Amino acid sequence: MIATDITDPTTAAAEPGFNPPADPATTAANETAVLFVDDDANVLAAYRRMLSQRFRLETAASGAEGLQRLREGGPFAVVVSDLQMPAMNGIQFLSRAREVSPDTVRMMLTGQADLSRAIDAVNEGHLFRFLTKPCPADMLAKAVEAGLRQYQLARAEKDLLQETLRGAVKVLVDVLSLVNPPAFGRAARVRRLARQVAEELRLEDAWQVEIAAMLSQLGCVTVPEKTLHKHCLGQDLTPEEWRMVRRQARIGADLLRRIPRLEAIAEMIARQDVPWREQRERGAAGEAPGGADVLKAAVDLDTLISSGRHFAQALAALRGRRGEYHPAVLTAIERVQKLDAGYQIRQVALDELRPGMILAQDVATGGGMLLLARGQEATESVCQRLCNMARIYEGLPTAVKVMVPRGQDNEGS
Repeated sequence: MIATDITDPTTAAAEPGFNPPADPATTAANETAVLFVDDDANVLAAYRRMLSQRFRLETAASGAEGLQRLREGGPFAVVVSDLQMPAMNGIQFLSRAREVSPDTVRMMLTGQADLSRAIDAVNEGHLFRFLTKPCPADMLAKAVEAGLRQYQLARAEKDLLQETLRGAVKVLVDVLSLVNPPAFGRAARVRRLARQVAEELRLEDAWQVEIAAMLSQLGCVTVPEKTLHKHCLGQDLTPEEWRMVRRQARIGADLLRRIPRLEAIAEMIARQDVPWREQRERGAAGEAPGGADVLKAAVDLDTLISSGRHFAQALAALRGRRGEYHPAVLTAIERVQKLDAGYQIRQVALDELRPGMILAQDVATGGGMLLLARGQEATESVCQRLCNMARIYEGLPTAVKVMVPRGQDNEGS
């Protein structure tokens, strides 16, 4: 591409009415970057002169450099690429850009003679828009603004989906925790650790890891409660009991695969018992840690701690199992464990239990029936259930131990 393919930036900046008004799209542009990719340095300089006051603009001189920017920089709301570039043309670049940064809106600049190839670009790169050259500065700016709005809309829809799904799963888990306290008390503990570790590792699918942890014990609905209680305490199981426990991950994953958009979460759950070494041999895991790696370590660590080991002893035991766990995950667990120092254990009366408190003990009837498991987070349904049970069952404790953020008083809980 040559510099004369676009409108002269000097005259474009002087065009009447080009000075942008302050509107929402312009405001958003200051918060999210736009990437222009072209092999001609003069053209990139022209883009900067035309648009840098209107957008937070970055440039790349090749497709390879553009992909590197997408991987390491950003987030980029919009990427605009020239079609004719050496080594990697615009079609190839934008197709790969879609894999690297799927949320980024993709556009292309092309000449009239390239229209047939532009159609290929739309099909292969899933373009939002392509522009023909020469392209006036105000037209280019408006196209970028439209791309920004499309990016914001797509992100808003994605965030809404995630929050809706997370909320729906939480309601499901709350209900199941009332039916099966050992399994879903454990899921609550695993969820907190898995979420912290995923965030510490900066995993892109951290929200999926959290949901996978919440549902990691779903298959336990098929396992007798007595067997589950023995397993959660680290007690010896019979061969048949062990087979039931081992099957629960696959059963839970199979149930979730029937729900649209939960396929990736189901796969994490299915692999929660598979050693990292074995996953690598199958080609299911790479050098970087993934959600299944986090889930396996969190579940196994909880099992050891529930059997009576201190955190340091449990983590040392995991480190001693060579090839079982991703080393980066174990390092992250050690780092995030320091966050637990921000909690303190307090004893509260049953009618003082508030949503958000974390149970620091099992709650059982005088006859030994487990109602709630250690590690469960108190929700409205949990608090209501305890109040109802206190009216029915004798021997229920009048107070329970809970974990609350250090420095938080009862009233603020």
